[in-house]
Amino acid sequence: MKNFTKNFYQTRSDFLDRWVEFQQRRILKKIPLNGKTLLDVGCGSGSYLKIFAETLGAKNLAGLDIFKAKIPGIKTFKGTGEKLSFNSNSFDVVFEKDTLHHIGNKKKALAEMKRVARRQVILVEANLNNRVMDAFIDKKVHHHFSPETLAELLRGEKFEMKFVEAFPFGSNKVFPLKLFNYLPKICSQIAFGLVGKIFDLFEGKKAAFIVCTISVQ
Repeated sequence: MKNFTKNFYQTRSDFLDRWVEFQQRRILKKIPLNGKTLLDVGCGSGSYLKIFAETLGAKNLAGLDIFKAKIPGIKTFKGTGEKLSFNSNSFDVVFEKDTLHHIGNKKKALAEMKRVARRQVILVEANLNNRVMDAFIDKKVHHHFSPETLAELLRGEKFEMKFVEAFPFGSNKVFPLKLFNYLPKICSQIAFGLVGKIFDLFEGKKAAFIVCTISVQ
């Protein structure tokens, strides 16, 4: 019984990991990288850095967070977005995922990211206008952008805005495909592929994530 319980929860964990990674990769497909070196501001445990490492190589990456992460092969630093401890033009690309909305002085953080970047700054933020996403957000902690408020913050910048439809990462308790927790990995891969095709039909200004690419050249 003990082994069954352990395997049961491990299967759930494996499924959630695959589901999160599937959506992360959907987001990153929307981002054309202009360069080979990248800093992830607010990198957390490094899940995005690990995907970037597949194409850029771990030695070309760095991560920064308020708590220093340990990511094998990737340099990490402790710090905040409002004061990046790097020289100007240190990285080709500066990337952030759902970090900017947590920062008090957003304009200062944006200026710091631009200072450190040689070519582009990439912002990925959950969309306040997405009702499904909004239903799963703790509004005491998260103060998300809408496309309009993010565009206002970026006024005067040269940027391109895209949208990625997805389902909230932490909503496995109500997500119908949680049944795939208990099926072989190939089943979830097929299901995710079909879900991705459906999501593609709904991408637009109310999609779950906003992707902004800012040129600093």
